[in-house]
Amino acid sequence: MRLSLGSVVAALCIVAAPVAAQPKPAEAKIGRVAPGMATSPCIGSITSAVCMTETLLACFARVDAALCAKVGADPKAITHEPGPIEYVIDRVNVIRAEDITEDLREVDWFKAGYTLVELRRRSCPASGSCNSETWDDLQVYLRPRENVWEIVTWRGESESEGAPELPDAYRPQPRPQ
Repeated sequence: MRLSLGSVVAALCIVAAPVAAQPKPAEAKIGRVAPGMATSPCIGSITSAVCMTETLLACFARVDAALCAKVGADPKAITHEPGPIEYVIDRVNVIRAEDITEDLREVDWFKAGYTLVELRRRSCPASGSCNSETWDDLQVYLRPRENVWEIVTWRGESESEGAPELPDAYRPQPRPQ
């Protein structure tokens, strides 16, 4: 199924419905993950949408096979060297049935009950400050499965416009029978 740019924009407008003003990165709580360190105690846990998202970021920062396996990512497809990542979680939304338009009923990544985590991230030099690095937007779509969360897909600023495509580094988890 091919979606028009208009339907994708409509979907993003729904999940980006007016909320309180979002803090600038300097004002928001900045998390950091790097090889051997993290500001979040829940990295490695897949029991909440936020912890699963932070585990994904740790996979990116550390290119660690065990962490990447938890989120369904292939560390061999990650082309950058391990290094620090700073991030700010802007919003966590549960997609509601009334948020789904006719154009979005058939897509796999936008279902009632799924959660969308919207954040900004920036890669940092191995040593020194990240202040001169630019922020990139990242959207992570997740679904609850029993007592854990699964990533459906993620999409960063570098991906093309339109519906999220499965990232090259993503290996969907087999569905329980």
